Amino acid sequence: MTLATPVTARQRLDVLDILRGFALFGILLANSLIFSGVFFANMVGAVESTPLDTVFFYVQEVFIHGKFYSIFSILFGIGFYLFYSRAAERMPRPGRLFARRLAILLGIGIVHATLIWAGDILILYALLGFLLLAFFHARPRTLLLWVAVFLGLKVGVYCLMWASGMGDPMGPPPPGTPRDPDAFNPIQVMLNGFPGGYFDVLQANAVQLVGRWMNLILSLRPFPVLAMFVLGLWIGKQGIAADLARHRGLLETMAWLGLVGGVILNGLWAWLASDATPYLPGSALGAVEVLVETIGVPLLALGYMAAFALLVSGAGQGRLVNWLAPVGRMALTNYLMQSILAGLIFYGYGLGYYGQVGFAGATLMVVPIFLLQIPLSHWWLGRYRYGPMEWVWRKLTYGGEVPMKR
Repeated sequence: MTLATPVTARQRLDVLDILRGFALFGILLANSLIFSGVFFANMVGAVESTPLDTVFFYVQEVFIHGKFYSIFSILFGIGFYLFYSRAAERMPRPGRLFARRLAILLGIGIVHATLIWAGDILILYALLGFLLLAFFHARPRTLLLWVAVFLGLKVGVYCLMWASGMGDPMGPPPPGTPRDPDAFNPIQVMLNGFPGGYFDVLQANAVQLVGRWMNLILSLRPFPVLAMFVLGLWIGKQGIAADLARHRGLLETMAWLGLVGGVILNGLWAWLASDATPYLPGSALGAVEVLVETIGVPLLALGYMAAFALLVSGAGQGRLVNWLAPVGRMALTNYLMQSILAGLIFYGYGLGYYGQVGFAGATLMVVPIFLLQIPLSHWWLGRYRYGPMEWVWRKLTYGGEVPMKR
């Protein structure tokens, strides 16, 4: 019996690395609204909105918000299938190795969330990733059924919250509530803290971290993330990423259905979300909004993925591999780097633009980060086998010798 070892460069699938690189760009654009503080400043009217900001807001809502985390979640499920199946060929209990890998990812996420940026997604991925172990041996039809169940649970639980009359603990107080000037105001803490020095940022980050997890729970995010994990496992079992040519018909159907239907549904969702309908307390219109989001977001994400897969299998393969694959091969490193560089742009220990720009400025100011990561990833992987954090993750997962230099 041979021990499990990291995959070699030849074992990687270019389409997965390209999609990771593409998803990293979308995630950076989505996170720019939190990095910059415009999301919170807009809630209290601290930033004056321009017509261009309105345009960028709708672009974010229709084309970006939620779609790229969905892509990353699907890729996580595909990666789980590849990791587990390869490890199963070399060791009797591959689940233990995957659990160890997740525990390390959890530790990285905790450091990221507490010391760098509270909007971390790695903790949620690591915790939900343990549940994937229960699905590996399920039949493909059963996996698709579970995808539908998890998506349906988001809508169903929201309806229960609506029926119970549950209010929003993160929302403004009801009209007529006396204002207490000494009451704790988390948004004001963040708006005051992030322009300060590093220790002020840490305090505001702690407040944002609590709000972040309250939002993840109240918005029922674990259900669609787990659904996308299982969908990725199904894609892995079907061998779609490994043989794009054989599945070209499915990819073409998914690209058209996902892009056209996804844009329509997300346009409807953006309109509903901007209609000042509160998420909580629940309402009939709120339930429609949740239903449209639950279907539309993963549909457009799949449309993006299918379109890129068709490009990879066609004439655009070389250009996409050259541009995006190295970024995706260093996905963990680049994800953490985005948080660090965005902090240097927006926080007080850097340029201090936190709470100072609108939706348009926030989105455009992070684009240079990704443009920097493209050549940097090329340069690094021309000399080393793995990104810095990828090497650490592999080293702690497998132990022994994990060569870094080429």
